[in-house]
Amino acid sequence: MTAPDLIHRFGSPALQIREGASLKMQFRSNVCVLDAYLYPTGNTPYRVTHVDTRTRSLAPVDQALCIASLRAP
Repeated sequence: MTAPDLIHRFGSPALQIREGASLKMQFRSNVCVLDAYLYPTGNTPYRVTHVDTRTRSLAPVDQALCIASLRAP
């Protein structure tokens, strides 16, 4: 997924950080926090290469459950 794909699917990120050539986008729900790490690849400026999910208290959470809770209305 690209950054626009993520925004289309989850809405505006709660946090967006650029570090060198990378981009971290964070999405939050009442169930979890999803951190998506994007890097430039080929002709696409940024593409997701890694995703972390957790509860707001940093406990592990099922990734599928987290993604389902983040879907934009």
